[in-house]
Amino acid sequence: MKVRQSYAEITATQRRLLKQKEQADALADDWYKRAQLALSKGEESLAKEALSRRQQQTEQAEGLQIQIDMQAQAVDKLYEGMQALEAKILESKAKKEQMIARARTAQSTQKVNDMLGGITGKTSMDAFNRMEEKVEALEASAEVSAEMGSMVDGKALPGS
Repeated sequence: MKVRQSYAEITATQRRLLKQKEQADALADDWYKRAQLALSKGEESLAKEALSRRQQQTEQAEGLQIQIDMQAQAVDKLYEGMQALEAKILESKAKKEQMIARARTAQSTQKVNDMLGGITGKTSMDAFNRMEEKVEALEASAEVSAEMGSMVDGKALPGS
């Protein structure tokens, strides 16, 4: 924003200088016409005065032209700098978005890896093994209970 403001200010200054130069050129032309008019009427001293003032306006216009040229160079450099800065800003924004995307991907990958690690880790597998052992123990206990309840006439069944 500050660079654009500076660019606008320099451009406005350049336009003011151009108008001042146009005015100085117009005044120089006007003094030249007055000098010609004075010569045509035989007023040599007035013609010299008019030419002297014309010379002042011409010098002022030349000075303004030098300033205008310097302003034009400054505007060109500032514009190039502004373009380069905007390009860097866009590049930085793109890099920022890439980094955010990479960070999100890394976080998601880490969560998935943590979840997979929890499933295949010793703790989960040990829990499954203990659960399987408990189920097998319950099944064995149920079989024993069923066998005990099936005793007929006080005789034990084979295998009891």
